[in-house]
Amino acid sequence: RNGDMLKSLIGEGAGFDFVASPLRRTRETMERIRLRMGLDPYEYRTDPQLMEVNFGDWQGFMMEDIAREREDLLEARARDKWNFVP
Repeated sequence: RNGDMLKSLIGEGAGFDFVASPLRRTRETMERIRLRMGLDPYEYRTDPQLMEVNFGDWQGFMMEDIAREREDLLEARARDKWNFVP
């Protein structure tokens, strides 16, 4: 369905840069979409910056809940967002 929808919106995809996360499931999705669009399923690039982030012990929680229960940790994350590990 995604491939059909994209083809109806962007045609053959000329001029579009197809990029996926290097994770297997995202590559599989990209390949299915491209195949359905009539494109070579493997002619796209991957970018590790698109990989998901795991929030460790915070996974699945809303930031509001974390702020209410562990404000100190949320403040520590705000001070060093890119190196903080929950």
